[in-house]
Amino acid sequence: MDVRAPEPFACEDARTTLAAFEQALRREVHHLGNRPALVWQQLSNRLRFCSSPVAVALAARESRRRVRGGYPAWVELRARPPEPEALIRVLAGHGGGATACAFSPDGAALVTSCEDGLVRLWDTESGRPLRTLSGHRGRVHWCAWSPLGTVIASASADQTVRLWDAESGVELDVLEGSHGRVLCCAFSGDGALLASGCYDVYGRVWTTRRGRLLATLDGHDGMVNCCAFVPATSLLLTGSDDRTLRLWDMSTGKESAVLRGHGNFVDGCAVTSDGRFAASVSRDGRLRLWDVASAAEIGVFAAPGHLSRSCAFSPVQDLLATGGYEAGIRIWRLARGAGDAPAGASLYEVGTLPGHGGRVNCCAFSKDGRILATASDDGSVRLWDVGAAAPEIVLPDAAHVRRVSASGISPNGGFAVTGGWDRTIKVWDAVSGRNLRVPVRDSFESVIVVCSVSDMGAGLAVDQNGGVHVWDSVNGTAVCTRKGGAEFVDAAAAHAPTHLCAVARGCEVELIDASQGETVATLRQRCQVACCAFSGDGLALVVADKEGSLRFWRCADGVLVRKIGCGLDYPRGLAVSLDGSLVAAWSSDFDGPGRLAVLAGDQQAPLWVAEWGGPKDARIWRPDDQGHHTAGDDFRILGTARSLEAVCFAAADRLLAAGGADGDVVLFDARTGIRVATLPILAAVTALGGSRVDTSICVGDLAGHVLFGRLVGGSTPQ
Repeated sequence: MDVRAPEPFACEDARTTLAAFEQALRREVHHLGNRPALVWQQLSNRLRFCSSPVAVALAARESRRRVRGGYPAWVELRARPPEPEALIRVLAGHGGGATACAFSPDGAALVTSCEDGLVRLWDTESGRPLRTLSGHRGRVHWCAWSPLGTVIASASADQTVRLWDAESGVELDVLEGSHGRVLCCAFSGDGALLASGCYDVYGRVWTTRRGRLLATLDGHDGMVNCCAFVPATSLLLTGSDDRTLRLWDMSTGKESAVLRGHGNFVDGCAVTSDGRFAASVSRDGRLRLWDVASAAEIGVFAAPGHLSRSCAFSPVQDLLATGGYEAGIRIWRLARGAGDAPAGASLYEVGTLPGHGGRVNCCAFSKDGRILATASDDGSVRLWDVGAAAPEIVLPDAAHVRRVSASGISPNGGFAVTGGWDRTIKVWDAVSGRNLRVPVRDSFESVIVVCSVSDMGAGLAVDQNGGVHVWDSVNGTAVCTRKGGAEFVDAAAAHAPTHLCAVARGCEVELIDASQGETVATLRQRCQVACCAFSGDGLALVVADKEGSLRFWRCADGVLVRKIGCGLDYPRGLAVSLDGSLVAAWSSDFDGPGRLAVLAGDQQAPLWVAEWGGPKDARIWRPDDQGHHTAGDDFRILGTARSLEAVCFAAADRLLAAGGADGDVVLFDARTGIRVATLPILAAVTALGGSRVDTSICVGDLAGHVLFGRLVGGSTPQ
């Protein structure tokens, strides 16, 4: 049925429709700044699932027009992008990981620091960059904004703290005297003092007016990672690699208390606005709450699967945000207990903000407590509305809590399966993107590395210890048919329709009947196995060794059929076409270029090669008439990232999808390497699965999201 858009704004207030467009643009501006060709795709994938009926109808009508009009192909999401409603915008453009962030006192601006040695100022309302502060000669680890709003401080690996005029960006002073990387800094409540923590195990306190070193804090036995002044007191709190926090009295410059309890490095600390409570996070995986007056520990808290690095209290709400190594942000509420007794206080988790594609290094609230800013190794700073939404901030139960490590789509395109670092497996309707909530198992003993699903929804998975797990399509309960070993596997592969899986350690690959957990054949090679994959029909297993040789084994009898070279040193992964006639192999070398090579199974020379290795666009190499590879199109495949994480075939092997650390999924013509479409997602791509019958793909990312999309419009490669 042809769904026609209603007369403009006849059935809805114009403000509602315009608000839907404004929100979609705001959330996508970081993707579209240098890629205007993606405007329609990105806006359509948001408007189709918005609350405005007019916007939904307009998006549907424009999609039909583009399909008929021969416009370039685009990727259409099957379901709403998996992100919290609390996300306001993403600030992109850092030249590396974002290390810290801080709001101006009026909340109108935000300062961020970065691995590239620069400090940047942003307009909070529009997300527009205001200015860049340059002068440091190394990574900037931290930044802070003075309470009066006039001065910005930045702490750097160049062993200095620099003070900047917040209005003009002019450098005011350079605070020298540290003997190592300066890791943190914080202003006192009146802005007169600035504290810093250093790699040389000392804390230091400076006057901001003249830049004079007021005190050197000697007491920690490890580098000082964090510091915070206690409001309305003369106390300073510091946290260190020596597993302690210490309170210092600034009126004397002496240590007043030692807070012990953490079992590993203390990475972050924060103090409530009234100065009564402090929180600290450590690599021991624990969040601790302290009574500042007595320096006593009140409680120890943990979020499953969340190893925190940073924390911040809201100035006006009893909320605490913690940022972790698993790319997520947890929101906690401080329950103060009855009366003034601190012993009755506690913390309980009220929500999760998923989305970052890397470790979250810093959390910062605006002064009114309405906006939370988070800075991450993924190079972005995200702004979240936590004013009224905090109790409703939840991670959808359809997503993985941590990184998606494996994915696959059934041969008929009906089912999909994903496995994650949270040690769970989820089964999906691949057409609608709906989680079927099949009770495979609440948790496995170790991380799932590969998984596969049949046309009937039954499947199998292999964990990182080599354990084999199967489930049927009736009740979905997983059964371990083969226990894993004590050591991790070097490679694994799975093929549910034939009940086969492969587990590699050293130079041997065990071919296993997953239904019985019995070894069918042992495939021995000369060199250590790097990765392996089944052909789409399950009749062949392709094994790559660390020297870049590919061996094709027949699964029926374990016979070696042929051997070719892929031209890559130490391949990280493989994807094999339905009949084994095409093989995609990729490597990511942090000291050199990464490569993706597509080979015909019976030829030594690759059909095409994609190469990247720095801030420049990637380059495609294709064979000319004489068989020599020459440069083809330039395109952005991984931006500044050098890590390719996943590749899969789709659409009867006519398409090849590749994704990596920059969060882009790129679709190629599998035989020519011509780019067909690009889908930028919220976080780093970590897993891909492709449908053999159509252009559908399943995408898993570092934050645990799972997306389903299909290529529409244009012309699919033949």
